[in-house]
Amino acid sequence: MSKPAPRRALPQPRRANALRRPIAKGVSAALVTALASGLGVYGFSQATSASATAPTPVTLTPLVVAPTPVKAVTDGYALASAAVVARQDALETVRKEISAEAARLDSLGRFFFPAVGAIGSPFGMRFHPILHIWRQHDGVDIGADCNSPIWASLSGTVIEAQRGSSSGNYVKIDHGIVNGHKLVSAYLHMNKILVKKGDVVARGQQIGLVGSTGLSTSCHLHLAVYQDGKGTDPARFLTKG
Repeated sequence: MSKPAPRRALPQPRRANALRRPIAKGVSAALVTALASGLGVYGFSQATSASATAPTPVTLTPLVVAPTPVKAVTDGYALASAAVVARQDALETVRKEISAEAARLDSLGRFFFPAVGAIGSPFGMRFHPILHIWRQHDGVDIGADCNSPIWASLSGTVIEAQRGSSSGNYVKIDHGIVNGHKLVSAYLHMNKILVKKGDVVARGQQIGLVGSTGLSTSCHLHLAVYQDGKGTDPARFLTKG
């Protein structure tokens, strides 16, 4: 039986690390010192910069909106309601005064001027501009703009609202007995009639629009008044306002 071969001794590793370790320690120490110094300077710089650029604190005061007391709201509504009622009462008082004045003027036979304009052709004999003959003009002609309003001269009941060959569109109103006489007014040559037979109208109420229908040369209102069935001069009854 043969003997095993003797083991060969392994070569010893070089001790290079041992030589370099002191150097590494020295470098590490120097590096640590340098880093510590740098960190110290950096930390100081950071502190200085932070203190130099730190924003000034701003104190915000919260906005507090106090709710309106319920009593104040209730009082406000009460005041507003009282103002509305007072205004309505004032308007009602004015309406009553106007109605009373209208009734007074009606009783006196004082006519409300029925259109915006002036009397051009008066009551009486005249040479007719279309027929070219002398004949009785049984009313007054009030020059007014086409389609301007026509108002009832007195309160009364509409007894006619139609179209006639010479009168054009016209309305007749029965005012009843005024100052002991039966009074009727007529409004001729309307462009448009705004009431109908049987309507009860008030003094100053609009009943139509000025026109030039029938025997007419231009827009105007022909107003006629009949007292006890006989034509009379409307100028006796007219008053502006």
